[in-house]
Amino acid sequence: MKVVAHRSVGDHTAGVRRQAQAATVDREKRVLLRTVRGTFAGATAVIILAVASGCSTGPRDATTGDHHVVISAQAQKARADASRLFFGWYGTKEDRSAAEALVAYGLNGALAECMTDEGFPADWRLSIMNAAPVDALGPAIWTNEPMGRTFSDPYLAAADFMRHERVMNDPPETEGRAEASLACQQSVSAGITDHQIDGLRQPRGRQSLFDAWRRDLRAATSDLDSLADYDECLAAQSIPLLGGQPPTKEDFYTAIRDYAPTADDLPDANDPEGSPSWRKFLALESQWLDADWACRADTYEEAMSRVPAFAEQFAREHSDQITRLRSAWALTRRQARAIGWVETFS
Repeated sequence: MKVVAHRSVGDHTAGVRRQAQAATVDREKRVLLRTVRGTFAGATAVIILAVASGCSTGPRDATTGDHHVVISAQAQKARADASRLFFGWYGTKEDRSAAEALVAYGLNGALAECMTDEGFPADWRLSIMNAAPVDALGPAIWTNEPMGRTFSDPYLAAADFMRHERVMNDPPETEGRAEASLACQQSVSAGITDHQIDGLRQPRGRQSLFDAWRRDLRAATSDLDSLADYDECLAAQSIPLLGGQPPTKEDFYTAIRDYAPTADDLPDANDPEGSPSWRKFLALESQWLDADWACRADTYEEAMSRVPAFAEQFAREHSDQITRLRSAWALTRRQARAIGWVETFS
């Protein structure tokens, strides 16, 4: 029984080249693929920018490529506090995983039950889309996560699903499976509409609140430097010109997708370093990260010093919207648990 993925491909955070553009943090652009007979409808997450999960009591070191990065404890705390506020209304990883569980169940629950009844056990949970790693402070160029693995993180986050999808797309040739699959496809239909899917992934009011977050964060840091100076700095760095593209994050992101890894390339317990193709992908990414950090390292601490005041004002001005979205996510989690989703599975 083959799987046709009902995919949600996340674009990179609007944090560098796209600061002046109206991009969302994880820009979940759904590419709808026609469902064919004998298939599950799945959902893949290929999404970007990991978020700081907390702060330590001292400076944090991070090394990627040629740069050794030291982040102050104050900057770490500012990021952690702002992230906690942000994910309270944007949706934590668990919140968004719960939404994807409801989507997967709506698309595949009845079909999986039918196949199981026909003697071919199927688990709809394997089609749950991975939740996006998101940088809460990514919408402003100067507060992007230092040396955040912008290009490779999405694939690592989606690794389990990519492997599940590969297995589901190539099931064992068992007698009667094809006939059962066809019969189930003809007898059951998806229990969820595109409109409902959009509503689960994007609760009412979240987009407008994100727009306000992006606008105010950029305003708080807009005087630190110019995008023109940043781009000029990038042009002087050692960045691989993939496909002859100019050294901007937007163009580099487009070009590096030609080197995108497959499920077989990604690290796992048997091959913790991944394939040569994966290691090449990481090497290209490292060159970009070194160049990016070289062009904004001198503004990062100052930018982060402005985040606490920004976050405090945002929480005060938007308290009602934040409360409503927190309630919406709590309902989503309850609904997901009712169909068998648990946080540890996501």
